[in-house]
Amino acid sequence: MPTGLLDRQAGCWDPIDNGRVVRVLAEAGGLAVLDTDGDGLADDAGKLAALGIDEAELAKLGELYEPGASLWRVSTAHFSSMDCNWPTKCSKSPCKKPPEPPKCPNPPCKPLPSCPDSGSSTIGIQDQTLGESVAVVGTAQKLHYRSDRVVGRKEAYSIDIPLTDAEVPPGLRRINYALWLAGRTFGGSVACPEPGGCGPNLVEQLTWDGKDVLGRTLQGQQQAKLGVAYFYESVYMAPADQPKAFGAVGTGVTAVPTRERYEVGTISELAVGTFNALPQGLGGWTLELHHTYDPVGKVLYLGDGGKREAMAMEAAIGTVAGGKPCYAGRRGSGQGGVPADARRDRVRPGRQPVHRLRRARAQGRGRRDHQDGGGQRRVRLVGGRRPGHPSGVQVHCRRGGERRRQPARRGRD
Repeated sequence: MPTGLLDRQAGCWDPIDNGRVVRVLAEAGGLAVLDTDGDGLADDAGKLAALGIDEAELAKLGELYEPGASLWRVSTAHFSSMDCNWPTKCSKSPCKKPPEPPKCPNPPCKPLPSCPDSGSSTIGIQDQTLGESVAVVGTAQKLHYRSDRVVGRKEAYSIDIPLTDAEVPPGLRRINYALWLAGRTFGGSVACPEPGGCGPNLVEQLTWDGKDVLGRTLQGQQQAKLGVAYFYESVYMAPADQPKAFGAVGTGVTAVPTRERYEVGTISELAVGTFNALPQGLGGWTLELHHTYDPVGKVLYLGDGGKREAMAMEAAIGTVAGGKPCYAGRRGSGQGGVPADARRDRVRPGRQPVHRLRRARAQGRGRRDHQDGGGQRRVRLVGGRRPGHPSGVQVHCRRGGERRRQPARRGRD
């Protein structure tokens, strides 16, 4: 009998010495006659003594149990939370996991093209949006409207959860799903009764109202966790052949069904929600000079109705100074695009995958100032000898879909 004790401080189960399934065969002289190894024969005094069973215990067992009864016997040094259990396995293998949800739900990962702004309505054909622009009287500015920035647009708040794919695994009896978002939990359960079970390509949709657990309306995308679990018909396995078998993989499959279903699940992270223009105080319109950045979705929502998404950017390192983005030699000067009087103390990127930054002096001789080994995202730019040289230098690093911009401070980097 595999047995474990709960270690509450560590938050895990610790295996202890295996217990035994004991059968009471008869009663003789007020003492129970036991079979502790399953051979159907009474055990002698030597075998019982090896297990720590004395006459007092035999007398108590004879008092509590009738002949033919069976029980679990486990020795423990203290009364912590205990679990006596055999390993389990799907009765109809393999135990397939649920399908993975989309990496990014609605709206799609990459921005979709829209019709050009021709002074009238702007139609986004693929993302099904309507845009309008009106001039602000007496100024050179405009107000812009986009239909995907108002509360009535629920696409970004709806999640399609794939529960099954084209092939439904045999033995599947229930599917549970849950979404943990903004301190709230949404979910449900789908039964898969025999004989048909659940159908293929089953999808469940959840729609979030945009509010957190305190009832506050949240702005922008919010990080969420989505869990889907399959519950299968299962049977017990024979325990591993070792003194402490709790938690170990079993050695063989029995025909004894378990009381609980065998669970296999997945948990994934995703972002839900979008930018809502109403809090800007302009009735859902935005001023073209006012932009909003969403740090969760890594999206810059422009006041003119457009947006810039880090996910849509290529993984590359752009040119800082000079006209060429690549390394031109150990003593190269970074040719092209820079006036002669601006050639002193400029920084340009190195070739990949070395990830070097070099400073090119006016004489055209360069030296290596930094090498990050290809694994770091922070780099140091070495500025000029005189205050104010260089100033306003910016490094655009695109790595893993995330764009980082580091402006240099005047007189330093």
